[in-house]
Amino acid sequence: MEDAVERARYMPEEPSPEEIASAAMAATVLKNARTDDGALEIRAGDSAAVRVEPVIADKLIDLLGRVSNGDMVGFVPANSMVASCQAASIINVSHEFFLKLLDAGEIKHLPPGYLHRVCLVDLMSYLERRTIERSAVLDEFARLGQEWDAS
Repeated sequence: MEDAVERARYMPEEPSPEEIASAAMAATVLKNARTDDGALEIRAGDSAAVRVEPVIADKLIDLLGRVSNGDMVGFVPANSMVASCQAASIINVSHEFFLKLLDAGEIKHLPPGYLHRVCLVDLMSYLERRTIERSAVLDEFARLGQEWDAS
């Protein structure tokens, strides 16, 4: 039951037109309210201002920008564990191929019990490595193509 509650909390929903408009206005206001160092200072009534550090301000504005574009946004703690079938879906591969990645040591994971579990941070690290490797291969193909055309 608790797993279903957690899943419901993190599942993104498509924003309504009102939420899109509200997010666009809020993003604009926050961008204009930043201090010289990029922080936000938020004040409610006569209370003292609360400083929101630049890194967090960037994330808030990015979140609002994504919602204002109509994107679905959800929150997942970086240390969340996902089952292998969920992880395979996230990186867009078959479950069987994903299990081969685990067996080959490409992605860190917990020892298998009932389900293989993978930390979301480790899954995102794999995706980043894969993107960098693919980019390097494409760059090499482009270089070879230019050499071939030049000869």
